[in-house]
Amino acid sequence: QKDKIPLLIHNNLETSLEKFQQENNREKQIDIQLQILDKIDQLDNQFINHKTLENLRKHLHEEQKQQQGSIILS
Repeated sequence: QKDKIPLLIHNNLETSLEKFQQENNREKQIDIQLQILDKIDQLDNQFINHKTLENLRKHLHEEQKQQQGSIILS
């Protein structure tokens, strides 16, 4: 049993690292999506539905807050 402890620690660290990387990747994706929305919003185009952009931006900000909260809790 004593031999299993280092393996358990290793597995826990590996799982934690994978979880952190997934959360970090999603946070980067959200940032990129927000930047894209900002660029679209800057375009002077009559076909752009600004209400849709605002709803997308709001959704991404909410998800960003959830991501930050889950990182703090873990």
